Amino acid sequence: FPVTITLAQRTQIDKAYKDSEAKLSGYTLSIMDMVQVPKMYVKDFKETVTAGIKSRSENDKNLIMKFAQEHNIPISDKIYLDIMAAMKAGRDEFKNAQSMTQEACATYKAFSKSIPQKFFISTDSDEEDLIKKQCTVVSDAQTREAFDTGIATKNDINK
Repeated sequence: FPVTITLAQRTQIDKAYKDSEAKLSGYTLSIMDMVQVPKMYVKDFKETVTAGIKSRSENDKNLIMKFAQEHNIPISDKIYLDIMAAMKAGRDEFKNAQSMTQEACATYKAFSKSIPQKFFISTDSDEEDLIKKQCTVVSDAQTREAFDTGIATKNDINK
């Protein structure tokens, strides 16, 4: 019985993780389609969009426009507004997907560490590494640094 519950919880973690990845990828590709980035910039632009969606900072919404300006990619006012709306929607959906992943991870952790379940649940190190990877919060570098150091820094949008 505990093994069945644990298997269901691991499946839920995997599903939530893949859902987060799919949402991030979907919004990234959607924004790339809006901008019509030249092929030579696609990889760098995809990284920029992904960073913008993963970011918790509203100041990072300017990353796409900054990228477009640096690479002389014309973006109309309408496309700009569409991109900003897609970025906001992408952030919100990604945040919700991450919350579901963290909820699944917390449930699994609480159950797997309780007595007597921990005596019945066998896990190998590869599986534990996978669960740890899937349960890691996806975050931008600035937010990660603030949590690691305990010091939040002011965003400079002119960087």
